[in-house]
Amino acid sequence: MNKVKNAGKLSLSDSVLELFDLKFLPRWVILVIDILLLLISLLVSHLLILELNVKHYNVFPLLYVFLAIIGTNVLYMYIFKTYLGVIRHSTFVDLFKIFMANLSCVLTILIINYSYYITFQKKLILVPFLGLYLAISCLFLFVFRLCVKGIFNIIKENKRSSSRKKIFILGDDDTSIAIAQVILSNPNLPFDIKGFISYNSKKVMTKLLDKKIISRTDFINALQKGNSEVDGVLVIKEALHKDELDFWVNLFLEHNLKIYKAPSMQKLRSKDIINNIKTIQIEDLLNRKQI
Repeated sequence: MNKVKNAGKLSLSDSVLELFDLKFLPRWVILVIDILLLLISLLVSHLLILELNVKHYNVFPLLYVFLAIIGTNVLYMYIFKTYLGVIRHSTFVDLFKIFMANLSCVLTILIINYSYYITFQKKLILVPFLGLYLAISCLFLFVFRLCVKGIFNIIKENKRSSSRKKIFILGDDDTSIAIAQVILSNPNLPFDIKGFISYNSKKVMTKLLDKKIISRTDFINALQKGNSEVDGVLVIKEALHKDELDFWVNLFLEHNLKIYKAPSMQKLRSKDIINNIKTIQIEDLLNRKQI
């Protein structure tokens, strides 16, 4: 009963994250979607031909001709294995396989078309129609895969951003900038840099690494007014005097902010950066022994 109640409380974001957690679609689902896109491509090509006031040949019913095209296309999709792989990880190789499958289908139909013409002096299908079908079907299948890939990338980035800790970096010197560059260049780090806290009020109107600079006074005022939407502050312990460090630690404790210690430049160059940026104990910041 509780599960039913909880299910009714699921938000749109929960559904989106559940969609992201779906590792891959079954192959038959991908094949069915591809066949639907082929049918739509046939319909669009047919409508374009009608707009040009061109009539199809009436050797065989048009439905049979369309079914033959779809059947041939599906056969080549099976041969080239276009339905394999994970859609959101599609590459140019996958797109090339789709193009080859569709091109092989059209070439096969053309061979049958001209073979029939040589034998019976009648054509089965319009060549311009096949050209339109090849272009439109490739376009639809390409766009489908690119859209899925783009949507999953957006969901992935949103999920990653929502789980990141929003932090400010205390300071705007070369060391602070270097640390920020490392964090920004590593998407695996669980931090989202919102800006820098500067002691120089003249820098407030500028940006560093496309992140805003907020003055020390403005940051403190925002904290006291409850307008600061940050989870913590990254401090460079070695760059702060003891009195200044005491002031910041007391301020962070008062407003329940996490305090992260920036690693040394030598550790920043190592590959294990995630373990080098961590929440630290207040005793460690203040150089006090535990009681």
